[in-house]
Amino acid sequence: MSAAPSTQIDVKDLSLAQLKEVQLQLQNEINHLQDSLEQLLMVQSRFRECAGSVDQLTGGAHPAQGGQSILVPLTSSLYVPGKIPADQTPENSTFMVDVGTGYYVEKNGVEAKKFFIAKTEKLDENMRDLKRIIEDKVKNFNVIQTVMKEKIIEQQQQQQQAQAQAKKVPA
Repeated sequence: MSAAPSTQIDVKDLSLAQLKEVQLQLQNEINHLQDSLEQLLMVQSRFRECAGSVDQLTGGAHPAQGGQSILVPLTSSLYVPGKIPADQTPENSTFMVDVGTGYYVEKNGVEAKKFFIAKTEKLDENMRDLKRIIEDKVKNFNVIQTVMKEKIIEQQQQQQQAQAQAKKVPA
């Protein structure tokens, strides 16, 4: 199935009402894309936090002490006490990693950290693409605004000319 050929329309050929419609549509698209970007940033932050937690629990920069008590979240506001095993290392530790749509996979510390880092890098790539799309939409929005201003000025000049002509014609 092939895509329909795209046709380009010169925005200067559009009426002021049509330009306002396009401007509103672009503004809605920009708002939606910016909301999506913010959501991706929050998800990326969670992935970074997960990678940091795995690192901390398995002997990273500030390793947790073996036998140390911790609170394990069951929900966003419900925790149960737990203990870090004394022999915890990146290779022998196990984590249940949410890989999406309610599926969990058991991974050791090294694999879990790699998983979260890969997810973070993929989100970086997606966010760069999304930022480029937003920039293009903003450029289009600015073009529409410029053309609208030109058309408004043009209409005002035509009205002034018509008024001047009306004053010249004797009644």
